[in-house]
Amino acid sequence: MNKIAMLGVAVSLAAVAPASAQTALRVNQTADVQGVRTACGGASLDDQQAMSAQNYPVTLKLAGADGQWLGEENLTISGNGQNISFACEGPWVGMQLPAGRYRATVEIAGAAPKTVSFTVGQGAREVMIRFPEKSEPVQPEAQPSTM
Repeated sequence: MNKIAMLGVAVSLAAVAPASAQTALRVNQTADVQGVRTACGGASLDDQQAMSAQNYPVTLKLAGADGQWLGEENLTISGNGQNISFACEGPWVGMQLPAGRYRATVEIAGAAPKTVSFTVGQGAREVMIRFPEKSEPVQPEAQPSTM
């Protein structure tokens, strides 16, 4: 097969690929997601400081009932001409969104989806999204050995 025919096949395959393919970001990964610079941050102090130093106009933070950070979420951000869907392994998401009004819908296993509205303007904005039904599992206390 010549190069032109191979290119035609590649373009045809790309045209029929599912449009719903979602970007999945790992902890401490930054990528352009549908044209918006997006970072997925971890829960450690170093991760949080690194994310804060990037001065994202908005940082979404996901927390459970006990204040624990939650990750493994699917997000859809809409508004101001944007409709962005992606997944993030970590509890913090920084985005270079232009000024405007937005809605974030977050889905996380074991909890009802949450939708919050927020405005991006001048300066950094933190949006806390709480999932009160997500609590930390209680660890059983170690029993003394009877040996």
